[in-house]
Amino acid sequence: MKSIGVKPFNVDRYLKARLAQYFLLDSQDFFHRIQILNKSPRFSPNTFTPKTLVDTIMCVECALKSIIISLSRSNEKPENAYLAARRCGHIIDRLLTEASRRSFHRVSFLSKREIQILLQLKNIGVEGRYAYEIANKMQQEDPLLRFLREGAVTKLLNSEFLSSSLSVTKRLVGIAGKSFDKYWKGSTSFKLKHLDKIDNRLNIFRDNVSTNR
Repeated sequence: MKSIGVKPFNVDRYLKARLAQYFLLDSQDFFHRIQILNKSPRFSPNTFTPKTLVDTIMCVECALKSIIISLSRSNEKPENAYLAARRCGHIIDRLLTEASRRSFHRVSFLSKREIQILLQLKNIGVEGRYAYEIANKMQQEDPLLRFLREGAVTKLLNSEFLSSSLSVTKRLVGIAGKSFDKYWKGSTSFKLKHLDKIDNRLNIFRDNVSTNR
C-alpha cells in the first residue's frame, strides 16, 4: 500500500538531483578553500593571487554547472542536463549564458554588474595556476598599463578585485544552493531496494555521456 502524498521513486530524478548536488558540493568546497587562502599571507601578488583566482574560477564553474542541472526541465534526461553543463568546459561566459537562460522566471540570478566582475576572471583562466602563464600574460600587456597595474591581468592581482570577486562568488554559490533546494531537495533519498535500479541507471548514464561528449 502506497503512502498518500509520497511520490514513487524516480531514478532519473534521483540521478539529476545527485549530479546537481555534486557540483554544488564542489563549489562549496572551493569557496571554503578560497576563504582560507584569502586570509593567508600573500607571498607575491603575481604568483599567489592568481592561484586564489583560479580556485575562484573553479568555484564559479561548479556553481554554474549545478545551477544548469538544477534548472533542467522535468522531461530533460540526466545525460542532456549533464552534457549541457559539461560542454561549457571552463568557459565562464558560456556557463553564465546557459545558467542565466535557464534561471529566467525561475530563480533570481546575478546582476549585470556581478556578471561583468566574473567575466574578468577569463583574463586569468585556469592556466593561471602556473607562474609562467601569468608572467606570459602580463608580458603581453601594454608596458605602461602593466607598470600602472591597469592591464587586463595586472588590474586583477590586488585585494580589491579579490574582495569583489569573492563577494559575487559567494552570492553565486548561494543561488546554486537555492536552486537545488527549490527543485531537488529530498530527491536524493532512496531505499535499499532501489540500489540495483540506481546502479543500472548509472551504468547507462556513463555509457551515454562517454559517447556524446
